[in-house]
Amino acid sequence: MSLVIDMMQHALAELEGDEDLKIHMRYLLDTFHDYSHANKDVLNRITRARILAGRIDKRLKELDIMADPDKKKGLYPKWYLERINDPDQKHDNCFVFVLDLTHDVHARFALIAYIESCKEDYPILAEDLREKLLDITIK
Repeated sequence: MSLVIDMMQHALAELEGDEDLKIHMRYLLDTFHDYSHANKDVLNRITRARILAGRIDKRLKELDIMADPDKKKGLYPKWYLERINDPDQKHDNCFVFVLDLTHDVHARFALIAYIESCKEDYPILAEDLREKLLDITIK
């Protein structure tokens, strides 16, 4: 912006004779100069606000992780499960993932996706899961 101001000052210095034009040019130059300083102040404030927001966001993430240490962990064993209906034992070494529908909002979305996926092949299961999902209140 200072380049524009310099150019305007140079043009003003070279004006000859037309006082009305000089008055308008000075007014324009003063207005632009005031605007450029105000603009710098606004930019400085925006920059400081962004830095502060970044610090606040980082601290909130730290507090969130401290409140819920699982957020720093990935997949790890939490549950002991036993299958009660598997006479052929074909599911003995299967990977099983538990969804906590009472406390984990993400689990609800996962179950909704599962219901949508299985409703054609297992309509009764899909309906049972849908009803169960509607009965559970998130805590």
